[in-house]
Amino acid sequence: MNRIEELDGLRAFAIFAVFLIHFRPVNQPVFGFMALGWAGVDLFFVISGFLITGILWNLRKHSTPFREFYWRRGLRIFPPYYLALLLILLLAHLHREVIPHKEQIGAWFFLSSLLKGFSVRLMAKRLFLHAGFAMTPQFLDVHHFELFMRGPGIFWSLSAEELFYLIWAPIVLKGTKNFIVFCSVAPLIVCPILRGLTHTADAMETFGFVTRFDSLSAGAC
Repeated sequence: MNRIEELDGLRAFAIFAVFLIHFRPVNQPVFGFMALGWAGVDLFFVISGFLITGILWNLRKHSTPFREFYWRRGLRIFPPYYLALLLILLLAHLHREVIPHKEQIGAWFFLSSLLKGFSVRLMAKRLFLHAGFAMTPQFLDVHHFELFMRGPGIFWSLSAEELFYLIWAPIVLKGTKNFIVFCSVAPLIVCPILRGLTHTADAMETFGFVTRFDSLSAGAC
């Protein structure tokens, strides 16, 4: 797929937005301008969904499309990612900070976003047991990381991207046009419902692959 220069401008907006949210002063109003930076991640997801779908579509007639796609993705992402992850783990160790083994495994295998914030039990309670949506308000200004042990948590969005690659490649490379369209449109309806049904005070559903898949599929649309 040829480079689209206009998307570089959109990426710049997305990067600026992410900086806004992470450098937002503590105890600012909930709806302050810098709080809008959360949308930068969604913009990245939409761009990624668009580009990856185009790349996969162009590989449909390739003799070895899966190997070509995953080899390119691996060379592009794995070296810088694992270098950054090793650096974070080393700094955490030197500062005697303990990162739970489950979180480390999730970071090594890009699984940190797989089921984050997704609870079948909670959805069942709200749908069938009338559990309701009442919850205790909670302070959400958690974008400042003072400990290295919190470093792996920022890779949740990359985890969502990697899981998208695994699921989306077979759909586009082997699916019919109608099936691809269905898989692109359905999350736009389903994911907002899932976010509503699994919403909690800490808003962990906003960091999960299942509940944020619609941003990626919007790009595919």
